[in-house]
Amino acid sequence: MTGKNTKSKKTPNNISKKATAAILNLNNGSLISRNIRINKRRTSVRLDDCMWQALKEIASKEKTSVHDICTIIYDYKDSKSSLSTALRIFIVNYYRSHSSRK
Repeated sequence: MTGKNTKSKKTPNNISKKATAAILNLNNGSLISRNIRINKRRTSVRLDDCMWQALKEIASKEKTSVHDICTIIYDYKDSKSSLSTALRIFIVNYYRSHSSRK
């Protein structure tokens, strides 16, 4: 087995168009490594392209930089968690908190 799903792919009829679009976009998830400044020190972070795009969007909405957000997340994250994991959790929590306001 190659590990890939060889079944024919069809989306369920009982989910929204937004959820269907997100499912169909799952194959665009290769990791991209970028250099980030954390407390004025350079480090490399690997995230999926959609996570980088979300982080840039959040930084724009919050009128700050991706570097500043990464520094704050780094300072507050659990010492046992990686920065990449903490950033993913932050992004999900950010969008969840903003979607519940509507």
